[in-house]
Amino acid sequence: MLLYILLSISGYSQSSIDSSSYAYWAAREIFFRRLGPELNLYNGVFYKEFIQNETDEGHPYFESDLLVDGSINYEGIHYEDVSILYDLVNDKVIIDHKFGGFKFQLISEKVNSFSLHNHFFVHLISSKPNTPPPNGFYERLYDGRFKAYAKWSKKKFDAIGAGAVQVRYEDQNQFYIFNGIEYIQVKSKSSVLNVLKDKKQSISKFIRKYKLKFGANCVESLPRILAFYESGP
Repeated sequence: MLLYILLSISGYSQSSIDSSSYAYWAAREIFFRRLGPELNLYNGVFYKEFIQNETDEGHPYFESDLLVDGSINYEGIHYEDVSILYDLVNDKVIIDHKFGGFKFQLISEKVNSFSLHNHFFVHLISSKPNTPPPNGFYERLYDGRFKAYAKWSKKKFDAIGAGAVQVRYEDQNQFYIFNGIEYIQVKSKSSVLNVLKDKKQSISKFIRKYKLKFGANCVESLPRILAFYESGP
């Protein structure tokens, strides 16, 4: 509302501004006093939302299609209690403008990390072209000498059916282990054992003992395996 007042008054003629100077400067002072510390965060572009229908299968966002309070580190500054959506189709972080009444798409290169739904995401950039991981946001699953990451993403499929467009969102997820030198994509028991081959036998026993699964279950299995790997001699 305050932003609307400022924009409306600033759009008047010069004579109108003169006659409304008190209202303008009072609103301006309140706006910058309330939003001042967060002005740097509202630096992005207007977000064009997906058109969602009841017939859609799924939605394009992480966990929920509703804004959820989280935190963001943007250009090295930490912000708490920010309303966030994470668009998995376009790999974009979306926030709700407190006073503007619309959604912003943040500049990805300026987002260092963010958290929502008790998940912590970091912005990873490949050190060399065409080498893993592809640039983007990754959930950090394990943070030790070795690290594990999940790349959550969705693909949108449109099909014509019963005289209408049927929309489906399909998960396209990937998992990575960082060994201190490179990011290695893993999706099966054999690919994990190949990364941790110096303790292959003991890890294989650990996996069998606890009946750990892979594929989509890497989100639970990788942290347990890496914690076990780093706990032993």
